[in-house]
Amino acid sequence: MSAGTQMHNTTAIQLYEKLGFRTKKMPSCITMCGRKKERGKMAHFYIGDRKVGDGAPVFIIAEAGINHDGKLDQALALIDVAKEAGADAVKFQMFQADRMYQKEPGLYETAKGKRCLFFL
Repeated sequence: MSAGTQMHNTTAIQLYEKLGFRTKKMPSCITMCGRKKERGKMAHFYIGDRKVGDGAPVFIIAEAGINHDGKLDQALALIDVAKEAGADAVKFQMFQADRMYQKEPGLYETAKGKRCLFFL
């Protein structure tokens, strides 16, 4: 089993280590976390009292991404919808365009005319 996360995401790295994963710093911005398995067995771990891996039922993670728009009530509604759909967990992301993109990347043709990519 392996998982990847940003090197600055210490919370995720600490969780992976608590679950028995060993971390390996990669030359990029991603830390890969791997867990060895016993011969003939798939590695497993627990989330709460729920076993994941090694013959356990599939653990379904819904991807909410940035669809919460930074609003808690919207994030909670996405969790409710994911639960109704049968998901066991929901993955969110925080996205700050002003930290990831240039403010003046130029204008691009859209259905609404020329617009700056930063404001799409």
